[in-house]
Amino acid sequence: ESFIRELIPIARDNTIIGVGGLVSVRDYDRLVPEWLKTDAEHPYHFCFQLFFDEMLEAIESVEPPIPGDEKVAFFFDRQKEFKARALQTYDITCALKDAKQRMGPITFADKECYIPLQAADLLAFRMRKVITREISGQPAVKAGSWDDELESRHNLWISYYNKDNLPIIISRMEEAKRHETEGRGTGRI
Repeated sequence: ESFIRELIPIARDNTIIGVGGLVSVRDYDRLVPEWLKTDAEHPYHFCFQLFFDEMLEAIESVEPPIPGDEKVAFFFDRQKEFKARALQTYDITCALKDAKQRMGPITFADKECYIPLQAADLLAFRMRKVITREISGQPAVKAGSWDDELESRHNLWISYYNKDNLPIIISRMEEAKRHETEGRGTGRI
């Protein structure tokens, strides 16, 4: 409890914006076409791609704006199972969607050695809890809770993909795939 209370101000006060996304695996399995599941290989990769799309949008909407010549560095907890595919997704996103070259280096590190990754883990876990509560009809953030403290700067951008918005995302991905196949490059998913 004490350690988490120490992480909250690190995660909150040293974060320009927190971006998180969740996908309903049930809706993913039901709605996402097989070709896209083959491309994504796993719902995690699908979310990873959506994360980068949201991040590019978030970078441009942050107030005060991030100076145009600055890049955003990405630090992720070590994920042996997903790292290779995550790097591939990152490289594709940089090449096809990051026209302003805002995406900086990507690193996978051990959260046991890098305390800020533990704070980021806390932030991601709490974002998931907020969405889970919303889905179940409960208040998203309870007054006085960790979430209330984390969200007090109003700098969290949380997206949830389900039956209501997955068809829109899938349609954009299908369009991007058509453009890629035709050799025209892709736009934002």
